[in-house]
Amino acid sequence: MLFTCRSWKSAEPCQKKPAPFYIPQRQKTNSEILVQRMQGLSRNKRIQEVGKETARQTIESAVNLPHFDAPQNDNERLLNYQYDFLVNGSQEAWGNLWKLTEATAGRMLAHGCKLRNIHFSREEWEDKRAEAVMYLLRRYKTRPGYRIEADFPLHIWYAVKHVLDYKRKCDGLVDYVSGAELDAIIESQNEDL
Repeated sequence: MLFTCRSWKSAEPCQKKPAPFYIPQRQKTNSEILVQRMQGLSRNKRIQEVGKETARQTIESAVNLPHFDAPQNDNERLLNYQYDFLVNGSQEAWGNLWKLTEATAGRMLAHGCKLRNIHFSREEWEDKRAEAVMYLLRRYKTRPGYRIEADFPLHIWYAVKHVLDYKRKCDGLVDYVSGAELDAIIESQNEDL
């Protein structure tokens, strides 16, 4: 089907073709709709089976995690807590993993602040430590099959570095006024009253 029109540049007629993406579709019959729905159901069933397989693989891979009978350092203790949490589903192990990760992150945060000559108030320091722990441990809840196989303190150090180096936009709004300047502003406002 061709359309004719007049070009604005000349008085000659031009030829236009309809858009190539328009293809008229026929109406589907009830049997075709039923078959399509059944294929969708079987697709959902396949997705559920794949989910079961990944859960099974997660458990099987968790069995291959390192486990120590007599842990001698924090790394071995952390790996044992991880093993108990992933394989046995122990909530006590999750709590111990959280506490020991928090203590280790606190030591590493103090060391990182000393290296970078950063000074935090006690509340800020506690917030940064909690952020580092959450940054690392929330992966167990959000990423299926997540596990640490060798060096747990190294992963804690990466979380601490992330907390120290990463700045949100709202953090930059706080940095431009020092405490002394804020006190001077408050005193000048009190004098005006």
